[in-house]
Amino acid sequence: DMFVELRGTKAGFKWTPGHYTIYGGDNGVLTDTSNAGEDKSWGHKNNIEHFYDCLLNGAKPKFTIDQGVDMIKILEAIYKSADTGKEIVL
Repeated sequence: DMFVELRGTKAGFKWTPGHYTIYGGDNGVLTDTSNAGEDKSWGHKNNIEHFYDCLLNGAKPKFTIDQGVDMIKILEAIYKSADTGKEIVL
């Protein structure tokens, strides 16, 4: 089976086609959140499913490489601004 799994220091995520689970914690208690019965428009799940569709079925990507690079620049600027307390001009 195809799946995507991401692990961080505070939470994790596992996706298989049509299903996802988020692992984390709330006030020191381990939690699992699943998409069973949830809104199908959840953004991250849709993005991962689209990526899967592009890789395995040749679907045309919704976003360009330039859009991805711009997003990374924006995220980097957010972190730099948070570290320095200053505005970052892109």
